[in-house]
Amino acid sequence: MQNHQDEEFVRIVLFRNDFSDAIAYFQKSKEIEENFVRDALIKMGAISYAKPFMKNTGIHNEVKNYRLPSSIVPEENELLHQMLMDYRGNFIGHANFKTMKPSIGEAEPTPKGEMIPIRYTDISFDHWFQPSEEHPGEALLVDQVIEMIAGLISEIPRALSHEEVFSSE
Repeated sequence: MQNHQDEEFVRIVLFRNDFSDAIAYFQKSKEIEENFVRDALIKMGAISYAKPFMKNTGIHNEVKNYRLPSSIVPEENELLHQMLMDYRGNFIGHANFKTMKPSIGEAEPTPKGEMIPIRYTDISFDHWFQPSEEHPGEALLVDQVIEMIAGLISEIPRALSHEEVFSSE
C-alpha cells in the first residue's frame, strides 16, 4: 500500500469480507449437528463479526486506527450486536471472570464423561446460538444475526462519513 488512501480502501474491503465470512460461518452452523464443529463455526462467526468494530492498527501515520462505529447498527439490532460483542470479548477472546463468574463446586460429568468441578454461575451465550430441547433443530438467533450482518454490509459506505472509522489517535 503506497499511501493512506490505499490503506483505507483495503480496510473497507476487509470490513466487508469480515461480515461476509461471519454470515458464511453462521449459515454453515445451521447445517451442522455435531456440537464441536457447530460451536466452532458460531465462535468464528462472532469473531469475524466483531473484527470491524475492534481497534485495527494502520501502517501509515495519517491513519493509525480503523474501526466501524457501533452507531451504524440499527437501533432494533443494538441488543443483538452487544450480545455478539460481549460473546466475543468476554467468552471467546478473554476469560473475563466478572462476566463468567466461575465457581468451584462438586464435579459432574460433562457430555464427554469428564469430571470438571468448575461452574459458571452467570449466563453463557452459547445457548442463544444453538438448538435446544425446547427448540430442537432450530438455531436460536442465528437467522437474526445473519439478517443483521447482511444489512450492515450495505452500511459500510455510510459509516465512512464517521470520523471514528479512520482516526489518527
